[in-house]
Formats: sequence, structure tokens, C-alpha cells
Amino acid sequence: CFGGEKTVTAHGADAALVGTDVNTLVDVDGRHFGTEMWTAGNKPGGGSVEYRWMNPVTKQVEPKVSFVQKAGTDICGVGAYTPDRGDVVGARIVIK
Repeated sequence: CFGGEKTVTAHGADAALVGTDVNTLVDVDGRHFGTEMWTAGNKPGGGSVEYRWMNPVTKQVEPKVSFVQKAGTDICGVGAYTPDRGDVVGARIVIK
């Protein structure tokens, strides 16, 4: 999750990221995915961001998609690695 100060407030795979400025989150290709997540999460209904990140299970950099949206004053999300696809065109999440 990202808090109102644009910092990571929770991270399920890497607690060391807590306190990190979202603007400093950059993938191996130079994509500023933290800033993109912040922007997507502030849209009505949230959004998704695709990037490449270290998979903590395989220890390999793999394509990943994260779905983010507002949760109170924070922006929270969930992500999935997509090594077989390379992309997730057409992916959609519905939260009821």
C-alpha cells in the first residue's frame, strides 16, 4: 500500500520497502512503475500497471502486473507475475 505521503506503507513480499518514496520505484527497464501505480490508484475504480520486477520465488526478473485502487486514504493493490505471457493485455479485475 501507498500512504498519503506517497510512501510505501505495507508490502507483502519485501518489508524493507516500507517508507520508500513511490517515485523512486523503477523497474529494470527504467519504468517508473511506482509513480504509475500512484496515478492509476487515484483514478475512479483504480487501474493496472505492467512492469518487470524480481520474483521472490524464482529469483528472476519477470513481467508482472499490479492492480491498484483507493482503500480509504491509501492506495493498495495486488500483483501477479506473468512469465509465460510477457504481457497481460485485456486483464481486468472487478472488486465488489
